Amino acid sequence: MPIRGSSTRSRLQLVCHASLAVAGDIKVIPTDCLKCHNETAKDAPQFRKLMHAIRIAGGAENHFLTRANGNCSSCHKLDQATGTWSLGTGSY
Repeated sequence: MPIRGSSTRSRLQLVCHASLAVAGDIKVIPTDCLKCHNETAKDAPQFRKLMHAIRIAGGAENHFLTRANGNCSSCHKLDQATGTWSLGTGSY
């Protein structure tokens, strides 16, 4: 089956993500995502920029906006003692 995509980059994304899933390399999100989507990434967008862009796009079709009311604490956890935010993690 041919890989569909409008660009070489989108084809690469499909191949990379599919091979990681098949190999079982994606188990804990976002920890496993950060192996490629980190602050120094050159071939993949930074995770924080990617996720925030996805979270604000799509209007009524965006479940983050419609179901979670755009609540940042759906992903981020606030330490009330220090006032700092961290990113939660979850098993996949």
